[in-house]
Amino acid sequence: MALTFIRKSKPTPDPAPVRGSRRAAKRRRPQTVSLPVGPLPKSLRPLAVELAHSIGCPVDFGLGFMLAAAGAALGTSALVQIKPGWVEPALLWLVGVGHSGDGKSPALSAVSAPLYVMQEEAEIEFKKKLREWKKPHADEDEDEDEEDEDHDPKPTLDRLFLDDTTVEAIAPELRANPKGFPLINDELSAWVRGMGRYQQGGGGAERSFWLKSWGMQPWSVTRKGHRDDFPLILHKPFVAVLGGIQPDLLSELADDRGREDGFLARLLPVFPPSLPVRGASAAVVSVKARKAWRQCLTRLRERPVPYTDGKLTPHLLPFTEAAQEVFDDFMDALAAEINAEGFSFSLRAPWLKLNNYCARLALILQAMRWACDEAKSDEAKFIAVDETSVRGAIMLVAVFKTHIRKVYRRLPATPGDRKAERVLAWVRKQEKPVSGRDVARYGVAGITKSKEGQAVLEGLARQGVLQRHERRVGNAVFTAPRPGTGDQ
Repeated sequence: MALTFIRKSKPTPDPAPVRGSRRAAKRRRPQTVSLPVGPLPKSLRPLAVELAHSIGCPVDFGLGFMLAAAGAALGTSALVQIKPGWVEPALLWLVGVGHSGDGKSPALSAVSAPLYVMQEEAEIEFKKKLREWKKPHADEDEDEDEEDEDHDPKPTLDRLFLDDTTVEAIAPELRANPKGFPLINDELSAWVRGMGRYQQGGGGAERSFWLKSWGMQPWSVTRKGHRDDFPLILHKPFVAVLGGIQPDLLSELADDRGREDGFLARLLPVFPPSLPVRGASAAVVSVKARKAWRQCLTRLRERPVPYTDGKLTPHLLPFTEAAQEVFDDFMDALAAEINAEGFSFSLRAPWLKLNNYCARLALILQAMRWACDEAKSDEAKFIAVDETSVRGAIMLVAVFKTHIRKVYRRLPATPGDRKAERVLAWVRKQEKPVSGRDVARYGVAGITKSKEGQAVLEGLARQGVLQRHERRVGNAVFTAPRPGTGDQ
């Protein structure tokens, strides 16, 4: 099947605006671009294209879910090391945004199908091992035997996916499955709503867990009523996210708290335009394409989780020299884009996360190429991330930017957002440090009181876009960092 029409990734035009319409300027904004299949291994490209043809949906849904599923299959077995002290996992929170009938759910089901089959096979194997384990332990207390070092450890079920979004359900499974797994859920709005379940009595335990797990940070869970409330400690929690949400529900992801704690910026969306509804079609996904995808996931999932002295120690893959140079250039270009005058303040948080996601995508592409026997030379042994994978990741990030912009255009802007952006733009033009009194004196963003101006400046400093300077007398003053001066 020809792939050329996907590789070109042409923008999809919006309907022509009515002449004189106030919305005309908004419709001239950058358009979304289709995710390119080029960065994928050659043997996996047909799956992304054939899925789109058979379902009648944009290629973005299937391709995006493939990247997240492959990363989840790799799990904690390997990390990419950008430099000493900075590593990234192959973990994506991939959110397909589309209206009902756009094809995101069928694409998710098709990409996840091998995981479902592998889970069924794992369950059969688990039951067999459990029967064998129970024979010499028939007269013993099951709870004691489970953690008694003098006996054979009780078999555990290998979890290849989970759809329960609660920490109570996820934490024990992560302890039994240190490699991690993906959360697969058609409607991720329920996932977000669940994070507020314990806000009144538990201080936001759900949300805190997810924010930490995105970076594989340690998490401790106290299990009430279990073994004297001994905590369950997850040292490297890994939970990828694959799911969908309808555009009208995007606001549920973007409450004020979500913007402040960085949750929304951690989401990697695909938000393609809806395609025309088509009639009958005989298009299907070929057996060859499905087999290649199953083999890729199987090989990645079979990679062992390394341990050293009883501690989980993922294999670290550095960049090759050429790859490091390309990645550094990418970071420099991204920083220049963020620091440029006129860059939207609302996009700063998700743009900063693109450094992380570029490294993660490069690791995933390298792993997929290794699993499909398409990596070359030393990288075929999966010991480094090469230039090809980094360039592929950069290509994907460039397209993801258009989808992120589209999502953020759909989010309700608060008065505080607009004021902060206008104040930031004003401060960047000033040659001297400014205070809240200066903001009020010049009526920036309609602010007329020094106290309000100072509060806005303090908030921008907490976001990292302004620098705060204490004075011996009076309130602090603020300046905007200037690229290339060392004042950043």
